[in-house]
Parts: sequence; structure tokens; C-alpha cells
Amino acid sequence: MTGFMPVIYPNELVYSWFCRYYVHSGYPTNRMALEDILYNRHNNPSKEFIGHLNLTMEQIIKNMYPIDKLVLEHTMFS
Repeated sequence: MTGFMPVIYPNELVYSWFCRYYVHSGYPTNRMALEDILYNRHNNPSKEFIGHLNLTMEQIIKNMYPIDKLVLEHTMFS
């Protein structure tokens, strides 16, 4: 259950942002946090790109940041 999503820092990669989410959300394991972020448990987080988000997390992120801005400013895409 996604209850809290921190603000992303300038020039922070999405991967690091998700790591901070895990640390500050109180999950006992990172796998549990990733189950709330990613589409299914077989997806692995990517250090360079966003990855395959589940619909709930995608909606939360879209409400916080435009996806194109997130991709261009917070991934290795650019």
C-alpha cells in the first residue's frame, strides 16, 4: 500500500527516489516496497530508467510530476 511518496530531489535518479521511498516507508524488506511500486514481483528496478510501474504508483507519480519531465530530468534517458 503506497501511503507516502517523498519529493524527488533535483538531479536525483528515479532509482534513488524509490530507494528513499523504501527507507522512509518502514517496509521490512525492499522486495515488499518494490511490490507496491512495480507492476509485478518479477520486474526488477532499473538504475537508469523508471521501469514497469503498477497502475497505482503510475497514477501517484503522474499527479506529482509530468512523466516526460521525470524521464528527461531524472533518468539516464537524456
